[in-house]
Amino acid sequence: MVKIIYFSLLHFLALHLPRRISYAIAWFIANLNFFLNRASRRGVIANLSVIMEFKGRDIKDNSTKREIERIARRTFINFGRYLVDFFGAGNLTRDFINRKIEINGLEVLDKTIKNNKGGIFVSVHLGNWELGAIVLALLEYPINVVVLPHKNEKVDELFVEKRTSKHVKVIPIGYALRRCFEALRKNEIVAVLGDRDTTLNGEVHKFFGKRCILPKGPVDIALRTGCNIVFGFFVRKSYDKCLFEINGPIEADRNNISRDELWDKIIVKMEEMILKYPDQWFVFYPLWS
Repeated sequence: MVKIIYFSLLHFLALHLPRRISYAIAWFIANLNFFLNRASRRGVIANLSVIMEFKGRDIKDNSTKREIERIARRTFINFGRYLVDFFGAGNLTRDFINRKIEINGLEVLDKTIKNNKGGIFVSVHLGNWELGAIVLALLEYPINVVVLPHKNEKVDELFVEKRTSKHVKVIPIGYALRRCFEALRKNEIVAVLGDRDTTLNGEVHKFFGKRCILPKGPVDIALRTGCNIVFGFFVRKSYDKCLFEINGPIEADRNNISRDELWDKIIVKMEEMILKYPDQWFVFYPLWS
């Protein structure tokens, strides 16, 4: 009940108030959530601690602890802005994209579609992955997103409506494999998040130097179909400017690359982007628990 009220409030603000005012209210709510939501705060701090260790930092050092807490707080604030941007996507236009969003690498998607095998678009819970899919749909790329439905039915309906209103096709986890293959046969793009396994059928790999269960779907599908894997990360660069970075492709022709090589390339790219924008990585539970 609390979650649907929270999301509905931000939805209303994003659609009816100037963005700067919506951001200010989201900032207040995010700070309140940071102090009151102990479980999510501990989850973010636990994940940031793994990243700091990966960078060679002593997480028992007091200065490192203070830095982790500062980044964690910014994470909550950035998540509030993410929700404002996503719920305000109904106002998103091509003109806004041209003025506010720097896009690099669309030629990677064009090359992938020319192969006539579709493509796997790998991202992580970084920045505003939802808005990235909407931007691609507005630019007339055939985009499908694999999603984990929200437990609250009304929350799920709200998110699905925002995606589909901009012609993003939604593939729920329970139907993912079959519908992913169908989309690829139509030469469409299938977007997946590679940093969190929600299927209970993932693979264990080293992620930031520690064993972690990651979703194997992107690797399985790419090797079975021979389609390309591309990476896309939609991040905030300043208060009201964003960067949409698309790169690759990894050519997953089963005769040219091994499963381990494919995994290594995916993990390195995910780590690289999270290290650059740790306060925009929105995983609110301990990933390595």
